[in-house]
Amino acid sequence: MRPALSAIYVLRGDHFYRTYNFAPVPASPHALASYACYLSRKTSSYQYILNHLHTVRLLHCYNGCATDALDSFEVSLAKRGFKGLLGTTTHQKHPITPTILLEIRHRLNISLLFPSAISALFCTAFLSSGNQT
Repeated sequence: MRPALSAIYVLRGDHFYRTYNFAPVPASPHALASYACYLSRKTSSYQYILNHLHTVRLLHCYNGCATDALDSFEVSLAKRGFKGLLGTTTHQKHPITPTILLEIRHRLNISLLFPSAISALFCTAFLSSGNQT
């Protein structure tokens, strides 16, 4: 088992497994669904729960245990419920501004075909997006 992964899992999951008397490896579907519920009390992020369940999957793989419990109906139902309850977040990208476009254009050697095509592509995408300021 990798030390960094072990440390993360122990710090976050050890309290849960000691408190509720579940075996951490190999974990049952009921234990994993319960762990997901436990994590949902600590966060409002669906991705946070998925990351921890992925850590559990890796821990099982590194210890040579089967990962079937993570694909069970009980865990899938819990994940689907949390996705509906917590939702997935969208990450807003920073808009491309004319200043950024000019900076890209100055860095490209437009005497060559490929860089000039890329510059034209960026300008076309900018003008067709409706984000002009």
